[in-house]
Amino acid sequence: MQFSSRDFSYDKATGTFAAEISSLSRGGKLNIWHRAFDDACDQGIDIVSARTGRTVSYVLLDTLKDREGDAVCWELIPVRGSVREASLTRVMIYND
Repeated sequence: MQFSSRDFSYDKATGTFAAEISSLSRGGKLNIWHRAFDDACDQGIDIVSARTGRTVSYVLLDTLKDREGDAVCWELIPVRGSVREASLTRVMIYND
């Protein structure tokens, strides 16, 4: 799925985009992921810069879970070669 950079808060000091999954869900569906590559099972999202119009693809790196095993947060990193500047960013999507 594609999202605008406006859908996220951005912390310039850490290079982190952050959002709650409920604010990204569309039509009540919490599954926001798409298959990042045709030949792999990596899941990800695309973020389109509201300023430049460039798209950066991010893939799921880790799912952080609480003691009960419920997802608390998903961490995503940019796909290599997406955009040079993207190598300094990451995405945190919180399960609210």
